Amino acid sequence: MNKKRKISLQIRKILSSVVLIPTIGLFTLACKNKEFLNQEKDNFFDNNVVKKINDNFEEYQRKYFMNSYWLHRETLKYLDKVEQPFPSEFYSKSNLSENEQRIQNENQQKFDNYFKTNKATNNTLKTKEEFENLDSNILKPIFKNYLSKFFPNQNIEQIFDQYNLYYFVKESEIYSFGLSKTDLGWWWFDSLKFNKLYFIEPPQRPIVHTMVPYTGAQINIVAFKKSENIEFFESSNIDTIMKLI
Repeated sequence: MNKKRKISLQIRKILSSVVLIPTIGLFTLACKNKEFLNQEKDNFFDNNVVKKINDNFEEYQRKYFMNSYWLHRETLKYLDKVEQPFPSEFYSKSNLSENEQRIQNENQQKFDNYFKTNKATNNTLKTKEEFENLDSNILKPIFKNYLSKFFPNQNIEQIFDQYNLYYFVKESEIYSFGLSKTDLGWWWFDSLKFNKLYFIEPPQRPIVHTMVPYTGAQINIVAFKKSENIEFFESSNIDTIMKLI
């Protein structure tokens, strides 16, 4: 190797080592900054979004007609109560008669057919006609229950003359023996002063390999008067919404 070549290599080696030190420092700083921001986001989420829903759950139910349902795939039966164990029919699959097994298979097919063409979305129900067009196997029984629970003395026309219903629907797997509030996501109502509504879907939980999940769907519903002109934000992704609130 000639002398010039050797000197050139030595200079490049020195320069690379000089550049490497601040690069490593910047990378470490970036990682720490990202970790800090993630922690701040988690703290805000826990101390504001989750805490407000938990602290004001009954008030929100009264004020915003808030209710959440979980629909079981095999039976197409639904629950709207949390912190209670699932009924035995949700997990008792042994000793089914031939007819019971046939019904469960049909229910699964209805469920799967619906969610093949209907992905997780935020929706607004504004008219009686839209209500009548709801899927009769998946959504309509739940909405009938919802309307009878919160608007018992009004007919369909009267309800939709005054209110819009805002709802979120998504397939859901539960890795426990009952529902908790954290299984079904969170509404963010502080944005209503800006005529905006957000729903935050629950993050994907780590899979518990020792347990077969309960498969179904969550349906979250609230209602507001049409005169309030509430805009339902199209995304329910936690990272997207946390940047906005």
